[in-house]
Amino acid sequence: MLNEQMRAAGDPVLQRLLKRVRLGVQDRTDLNLLNLRCWEDRRIPWETGITVVTPLNRKRWNLNMETTLSFQTQQRPMMRIFMSEHKWKEALPAEEAIMILKNQGDDSAIAVPAVFMGMPVVVNHNTHQGLKLVNGASYVTRC
Repeated sequence: MLNEQMRAAGDPVLQRLLKRVRLGVQDRTDLNLLNLRCWEDRRIPWETGITVVTPLNRKRWNLNMETTLSFQTQQRPMMRIFMSEHKWKEALPAEEAIMILKNQGDDSAIAVPAVFMGMPVVVNHNTHQGLKLVNGASYVTRC
């Protein structure tokens, strides 16, 4: 288990919960906290800056797309979709291929699906050391 979770840095309640879990001292109040904050079959209030935790990549992909579209609706920035260069060496993709890419899901072979100027993102894999970010750090895009 990780000793430090950068994605929880802005959420002191989640930080305390994770610390108790790592120390093996969690109790019934921690379970109650998780159950209280569970968003089953309800609209997630993305505009509040909520931290969402999910163990499954496909669910994480869907949550990322939902929060991205929510951010775009609130802030009204132009949407930019970045497709993986190595997928399209022969010719430009057709509209159908673009839609398939958009719905592909969490696939490490596909680059970032959509980024908006000023959008908060979490760095999963830092390939540009000049950014001086660690994996899991929060970052605001500046396109």
